[in-house]
Amino acid sequence: MLAIACCLFIFMVQSVLFSFGYRLTADDVEAHYFALDTVQAFLDYTGRMAVASGRVGHYVAVPVNMAGAFASDYLAARLFFSIVFFGSFVAFAVLLGRLMRAPRLIAPLSLAYLICCPLLFSHTPPNAYPLQVTLPFLVILLCRIFLIGREYEKAVGVVRLVLMVAITVGSEYTLLFTAGVLIVEHSIRNADNMRGMLRSKLLWADFATMAVALIPYTFRFAAPSVYGGNQPDGISDIHAVLSILWLHTWNGTIFAHLGVRAILESWKVLVAASGLAFVAALGAFLLPLGTRPRVRLVSIVCLALLAAWLCVMLPPSTNKRLHDWCSISNECTYTTSRLAYYFVIPAVFLPIIVYFDKSALALLTAALVFFGFSHNWTLSAMMRSYVHPYKEAIYSACAIDPAKALAALDPENHISMHPWMDRSAYWSRLAIYERYRQGC
Repeated sequence: MLAIACCLFIFMVQSVLFSFGYRLTADDVEAHYFALDTVQAFLDYTGRMAVASGRVGHYVAVPVNMAGAFASDYLAARLFFSIVFFGSFVAFAVLLGRLMRAPRLIAPLSLAYLICCPLLFSHTPPNAYPLQVTLPFLVILLCRIFLIGREYEKAVGVVRLVLMVAITVGSEYTLLFTAGVLIVEHSIRNADNMRGMLRSKLLWADFATMAVALIPYTFRFAAPSVYGGNQPDGISDIHAVLSILWLHTWNGTIFAHLGVRAILESWKVLVAASGLAFVAALGAFLLPLGTRPRVRLVSIVCLALLAAWLCVMLPPSTNKRLHDWCSISNECTYTTSRLAYYFVIPAVFLPIIVYFDKSALALLTAALVFFGFSHNWTLSAMMRSYVHPYKEAIYSACAIDPAKALAALDPENHISMHPWMDRSAYWSRLAIYERYRQGC
């Protein structure tokens, strides 16, 4: 119980650190702008986004994203977004543990997910798109967990319908993520007889589910995408494709961000990092691991995870816009960094958890938490500073003249917005809403 309590404590600390930043991208601000507008403007914006991107699922995903952007002003909502985000990783750990018939691997794999996740600015949940990406992922994973051992129950049809809806209302990322999960799941299910995989009724049922879920994606033939972010227009640049594959994956883990800056600058951060490292190490040391899985099974799982990583990462890596962003950005990360994280972390840590001595595992955990906390603390402080105009809009709404809201709230144009957006109109609309909400 003490080990689980340590893991839950790490879970809550990370959730709090990840709750400080919100509406960090121009897309989130745009969604918030229309969420504050009339119902007709809301509907028009949803339709334009769905048609422009060629994604029929955006008729649902865009309102979900707008709801996330709108609710982000509230700490409780941001904590909920963080819990959903980390909860999806725990759900994947549960899926792996149950499929491998090694439930005692669930807690250490979940802990690995928690300690290796860095705070990031660049279009990464939960600080950007807080619900649009991670909520469908969580639903998909919960559906797959439910199906384990229940393949022939009456509720299976309903669960498959929910699964198809979750795949449809997302984007290409949701489709790729589901394909990656199925690669891992069926590799584990058929680990003792890989040649007989094609005779699996469940495999063909899942194939049929994916085929039906693909039908709404034909919407793109009726509404060809004019959005530059979902085109394979950089496929010919092999070097850039490989660079994106590596950088988006590497920069999406804490390994690329280990540092001591915050620890050296503040004794309070040093004490907090040391305490957190001790708690994490204690949890890692005390977690019972049970019987070690066979080497063959661990090898198959790791290979399947790497195959799934390639499946989900290769298509987005062919996008030229991502190539261009990485060439001018100091931090080459994107939403795909979170996508890769689901598969890379267990591929790296599963052999470590199974075959390393507990003392070595505890020391590795302590080191990652100690130095990773410095990065996350530094980024959370930067995010608190970044979102100051939003907080100022709440605290001083009754004293602000909506016509002068831009000068009062964001005179240096600190908040990221699309070039087409009227900054004055956004801040004026936000000030009017806050005055109305607070009864000024």
